[in-house]
Parts: sequence; C-alpha cells; structure tokens
Amino acid sequence: MARVLVLGGTSYVAQFVLQRLQQDGTLRVVSGDAVEEIEAVACTIRSQPFAPLPPGFVTAKADSAPMSKRVVRAYWQVNVQDLRTLDNCIKDFRPTVVINCAVCQQEPEKASAINEPRGLVALLGALTWPVRFVHLSTDFVYEGTQPNGASYHEDDAILSPDLSAYGSGKLRFDHFLLKRDSSTHLQVWILRIANVVGPGAPLFPDKSAPKFMEWLHHQLFQLENAAPLNLWSDEFRSYLYVFDLIEIMFKLLAIDPNEHTTLVNVAQPESKCCDIETHCANIASSSRLGIPLTAQHEAQYFASRKPAT
Repeated sequence: MARVLVLGGTSYVAQFVLQRLQQDGTLRVVSGDAVEEIEAVACTIRSQPFAPLPPGFVTAKADSAPMSKRVVRAYWQVNVQDLRTLDNCIKDFRPTVVINCAVCQQEPEKASAINEPRGLVALLGALTWPVRFVHLSTDFVYEGTQPNGASYHEDDAILSPDLSAYGSGKLRFDHFLLKRDSSTHLQVWILRIANVVGPGAPLFPDKSAPKFMEWLHHQLFQLENAAPLNLWSDEFRSYLYVFDLIEIMFKLLAIDPNEHTTLVNVAQPESKCCDIETHCANIASSSRLGIPLTAQHEAQYFASRKPAT
C-alpha cells in the first residue's frame, strides 16, 4: 500500500494536492513494482502548531489520531533545511511517494537551501524501500527569448545571466537530479510547471501567499475601488490551471516510466496576462450583484486550453 508525504503542506499547490488525496478514494500510484491504493497521507508544516486544522487533519503521532486513509497527518516544525527533523519525519511515516511543494522565492541564501534540497535527496536515496519523488521545477529555467509562438523543449534550459536567482536555483537542482546516482531505490519525476493559477487556497487560505487570480478578483470586485484598473498585454507565457496540474501529477504517478529520473514540461497553450484578465473582467462587468469569481468561472477560460506535457 502506498504512503504519500507532501512537503510544504501550507503552500498553494500542496493544498490542492492534499485536497485531492482526501477527496478521491480512487487514486492509485506506482509503488515498487505494483500499482497500489493509497494507504496513508501526511504533510509537513514548518511552523509551530496552530489551530484549528482543516477537517480531516490531525497532528502526527497524536494519541487520538484515527487511522483512516482519509486523514492527513501533520508533522509540525519540519523544514527541508533541517535534515534532522526531516529525517525523523521520513523514518516515522515511511513514505513511498514524496511530493515536494516547499518553495522560496525571496532571501537568496534561504531560497537556495529550500529550492535545491540536496540533503533531502540524500535522505530518500538512503532508504531501504522504493520511493518516488516528485520535484516541482519552473518555466523560469528558460531565458524567455524565444520568438512568440515558439516552444521550449526540456533540453533548451541552460544556466545564464539572463535567468533569475529563482530560475537558476531550480535549474541547478534539475541538473543535480538528472546526474545523480541511479543505483538507489529513488525514482524521480521533475515537473517543469508554468505559472499556476486557480481559486484561493482551499485548506490554509491565510497561510498561502495571494495568487494572480485572487489579486485580479480583488481588483475587479471591490466596489469601493473606483480607480481604473491598468492591465498589461506585453507578457507572453504559459499558464497552468491548478486542477489540471494535480490531475497530470497523479496520472504520472500511476505509470512507471522505467527511468530513474524523468523530466517533463507541464503547461497549457501560450496566453497573455490580458487574455485571462479580459475574460474575468467580462464576468465582473456582466454581474450586477458582484458575484465572486469562482472556480467555475476560471474553468470556463481554461476548459478549451488543454494542458500538455
């Protein structure tokens, strides 16, 4: 039976991963040589314990913690920078799938340690049972100099001064994973994801940084804001609806690529920021009641834009 550990449990993407794990009892993942049902789910949270937890969450190792596979066990004060607490968590929970959603885009030294967790890979590689590791990379590993309409392939990413510190760090770790020793029990998926958009964080809304759609909703539906909303039309990039990302992630986890490390781009067709903004503005202008922008409204835009890997 598979055991899934999500690192960085309060991050935006992690919350949707955990929500899917709680709600979908049909999920299966490859574990060892078999496709298995998910037996247990846990997440790490770097902060001190807080309350209340979302429904279905319990503190790991609590005496009253039920053993239902629908329950998410929370390991408090576990950070990918702190290998001691991370090692204790891994040895206690014994995961067969680890999904790393921990990320940092500020404070260069801290960002390097979190975005390039080589110590985590060493811990997983030393385990005596097979483990699948999902690493979320970014499209910021590409320079962004391709002509409009041209696509990037996985091997187009090279370290250069044109990359941001965040993109450079993610790319260094991608290279590290691709070149690592293949003799361990560790199998890796590297998902280079586009700019993730979607509804507000579902489980820990006050712990996750606001996303683009939340900012846009605030600008469009705050009646007291009488100032014109200035939007931009000169940014061309791929966006990725968060529910599509989660769907793709679990489909990949349900197959065995027969490779020790597999790298894929995950994105939807090219868009401009103003395409999404215009769609949402039309919803706002047609709504006399100021109905909040919902996941259904967002899905209208992304439904025709099939994601690709």
